[in-house]
Amino acid sequence: MRPRRLPVMVAPVSLTDPHMARSAPDALLLIAPGCAHCPSVLQELSALVKEGKLGRLEVVNIVEHPEVAQQVGTRSVPWTRIGPFELEGNQSQGELERWTGHAANDTGVADYFSHLLETQRPHRVTEMVHAEPQQLDSLLALLESEGATDGGPHRHRRGDGGTAG
Repeated sequence: MRPRRLPVMVAPVSLTDPHMARSAPDALLLIAPGCAHCPSVLQELSALVKEGKLGRLEVVNIVEHPEVAQQVGTRSVPWTRIGPFELEGNQSQGELERWTGHAANDTGVADYFSHLLETQRPHRVTEMVHAEPQQLDSLLALLESEGATDGGPHRHRRGDGGTAG
Protein backbone atom coordinates (compact mmCIF):
# COMPACT_ATOMS: atom_id res chain seq x y z
CA MET A 1 0.00 0.00 0.00
CA ARG A 2 1.36 3.34 -1.05
CA PRO A 3 1.47 6.11 1.58
CA ARG A 4 -1.04 8.91 1.16
CA ARG A 5 0.52 12.05 -0.28
CA LEU A 6 -0.19 15.36 1.32
CA PRO A 7 -1.27 18.19 -0.97
CA VAL A 8 1.48 20.57 -1.97
CA MET A 9 1.00 24.08 -0.66
CA VAL A 10 2.33 26.50 -3.25
CA ALA A 11 0.11 29.52 -2.70
CA PRO A 12 2.04 32.80 -2.68
CA VAL A 13 2.79 34.24 0.72
CA SER A 14 1.82 37.84 1.37
CA LEU A 15 4.75 40.18 1.91
CA THR A 16 2.76 41.93 4.62
CA ASP A 17 1.52 38.82 6.46
CA PRO A 18 1.74 39.76 10.17
CA HIS A 19 2.54 36.16 11.13
CA MET A 20 5.79 36.18 9.15
CA ALA A 21 7.56 38.49 11.60
CA ARG A 22 6.77 36.22 14.55
CA SER A 23 8.07 32.88 13.33
CA ALA A 24 10.67 31.25 11.15
CA PRO A 25 9.60 31.28 7.50
CA ASP A 26 8.84 28.15 5.51
CA ALA A 27 10.68 27.19 2.35
CA LEU A 28 9.84 25.29 -0.81
CA LEU A 29 12.62 23.76 -2.91
CA LEU A 30 12.08 22.30 -6.37
CA ILE A 31 14.70 19.83 -7.55
CA ALA A 32 15.23 17.25 -10.29
CA PRO A 33 17.49 14.23 -10.76
CA GLY A 34 20.78 15.16 -12.38
CA CYS A 35 20.64 18.77 -11.20
CA ALA A 36 24.21 19.75 -10.34
CA HIS A 37 23.30 22.49 -7.83
CA CYS A 38 20.23 20.93 -6.19
CA PRO A 39 22.14 18.87 -3.57
CA SER A 40 24.06 21.88 -2.24
CA VAL A 41 20.94 24.08 -2.01
CA LEU A 42 19.09 21.22 -0.28
CA GLN A 43 21.96 20.79 2.19
CA GLU A 44 22.08 24.52 3.01
CA LEU A 45 18.31 24.79 3.45
CA SER A 46 18.29 21.65 5.63
CA ALA A 47 20.93 23.25 7.84
CA LEU A 48 18.71 26.33 8.22
CA VAL A 49 15.85 24.07 9.37
CA LYS A 50 18.13 22.36 11.90
CA GLU A 51 19.26 25.78 13.20
CA GLY A 52 15.64 26.86 13.63
CA LYS A 53 15.93 29.63 11.05
CA LEU A 54 13.41 27.91 8.76
CA GLY A 55 10.19 26.50 10.16
CA ARG A 56 9.63 23.93 7.45
CA LEU A 57 11.28 22.80 4.24
CA GLU A 58 9.23 21.12 1.54
CA VAL A 59 11.25 19.48 -1.24
CA VAL A 60 9.55 18.51 -4.50
CA ASN A 61 11.05 16.48 -7.33
CA ILE A 62 9.53 18.14 -10.41
CA VAL A 63 10.05 15.03 -12.54
CA GLU A 64 7.57 13.24 -10.27
CA HIS A 65 5.38 16.33 -9.72
CA PRO A 66 5.64 18.62 -12.77
CA GLU A 67 2.37 20.28 -11.75
CA VAL A 68 4.17 21.99 -8.86
CA ALA A 69 6.70 23.60 -11.22
CA GLN A 70 3.82 24.65 -13.43
CA GLN A 71 1.94 26.16 -10.47
CA VAL A 72 4.89 28.32 -9.45
CA GLY A 73 5.75 29.16 -13.06
CA THR A 74 9.25 27.73 -13.37
CA ARG A 75 11.04 25.22 -15.55
CA SER A 76 14.46 25.48 -13.96
CA VAL A 77 15.91 23.91 -10.85
CA PRO A 78 16.94 24.48 -8.20
CA TRP A 79 14.06 26.85 -7.53
CA THR A 80 13.53 28.08 -3.99
CA ARG A 81 10.84 30.06 -2.20
CA ILE A 82 11.74 31.35 1.26
CA GLY A 83 8.71 33.11 2.67
CA PRO A 84 7.64 35.42 -0.17
CA PHE A 85 11.03 35.45 -1.91
CA GLU A 86 11.46 33.27 -5.02
CA LEU A 87 15.03 32.46 -6.02
CA GLU A 88 16.18 30.69 -9.16
CA GLY A 89 19.36 28.71 -9.59
CA ASN A 90 22.23 27.99 -7.25
CA GLN A 91 22.28 30.08 -4.08
CA SER A 92 25.17 30.34 -1.64
CA GLN A 93 24.76 29.65 2.06
CA GLY A 94 25.07 33.40 2.70
CA GLU A 95 22.35 34.26 0.18
CA LEU A 96 19.96 31.66 1.62
CA GLU A 97 20.62 32.96 5.14
CA ARG A 98 20.08 36.55 3.98
CA TRP A 99 16.72 35.81 2.34
CA THR A 100 15.68 33.69 5.34
CA GLY A 101 16.45 36.62 7.64
CA HIS A 102 14.50 39.03 5.44
CA ALA A 103 11.52 36.66 5.36
CA ALA A 104 11.61 36.15 9.13
CA ASN A 105 11.71 39.89 9.82
CA ASP A 106 9.39 41.09 7.04
CA THR A 107 12.20 43.15 5.50
CA GLY A 108 14.13 43.16 2.28
CA VAL A 109 11.40 43.93 -0.23
CA ALA A 110 13.53 46.62 -1.91
CA ASP A 111 16.50 44.20 -1.96
CA TYR A 112 14.25 41.56 -3.51
CA PHE A 113 13.00 43.96 -6.17
CA SER A 114 16.63 44.82 -6.94
CA HIS A 115 17.44 41.09 -7.16
CA LEU A 116 14.52 40.53 -9.56
CA LEU A 117 15.59 43.41 -11.78
CA GLU A 118 19.23 42.24 -11.78
CA THR A 119 18.12 38.73 -12.77
CA GLN A 120 16.01 40.03 -15.66
CA ARG A 121 12.60 39.41 -14.06
CA PRO A 122 10.89 42.83 -14.08
CA HIS A 123 7.58 41.08 -14.79
CA ARG A 124 7.72 39.57 -11.29
CA VAL A 125 8.15 43.04 -9.75
CA THR A 126 5.09 44.21 -11.69
CA GLU A 127 3.06 41.19 -10.54
CA MET A 128 4.00 41.81 -6.91
CA VAL A 129 3.13 45.51 -7.01
CA HIS A 130 -0.22 44.73 -8.67
CA ALA A 131 -0.96 42.08 -6.02
CA GLU A 132 0.09 44.34 -3.13
CA PRO A 133 0.04 48.02 -4.18
CA GLN A 134 1.59 49.09 -0.86
CA GLN A 135 4.83 47.52 -2.14
CA LEU A 136 5.12 50.40 -4.59
CA ASP A 137 6.82 52.37 -1.79
CA SER A 138 9.64 49.80 -1.71
CA LEU A 139 10.02 49.99 -5.48
CA LEU A 140 10.10 53.79 -5.45
CA ALA A 141 12.69 53.77 -2.66
CA LEU A 142 14.82 51.41 -4.73
CA LEU A 143 14.55 53.59 -7.83
CA GLU A 144 15.36 56.68 -5.78
CA SER A 145 18.46 55.05 -4.29
CA GLU A 146 19.54 53.88 -7.76
CA GLY A 147 19.20 57.45 -8.99
CA ALA A 148 21.39 58.68 -6.13
CA THR A 149 24.16 56.23 -7.04
CA ASP A 150 23.98 57.29 -10.71
CA GLY A 151 24.72 60.87 -9.70
CA GLY A 152 21.28 62.10 -10.71
CA PRO A 153 17.68 61.16 -11.30
CA HIS A 154 17.03 57.61 -12.41
CA ARG A 155 17.01 57.49 -16.19
CA HIS A 156 15.82 54.71 -18.47
CA ARG A 157 17.48 53.89 -21.77
CA ARG A 158 15.18 54.11 -24.78
CA GLY A 159 15.41 51.63 -27.62
CA ASP A 160 16.81 54.33 -29.95
CA GLY A 161 19.92 54.81 -27.80
CA GLY A 162 18.67 57.95 -26.07
CA THR A 163 17.56 58.31 -22.48
CA ALA A 164 14.22 59.15 -21.00
CA GLY A 165 13.86 60.59 -17.53
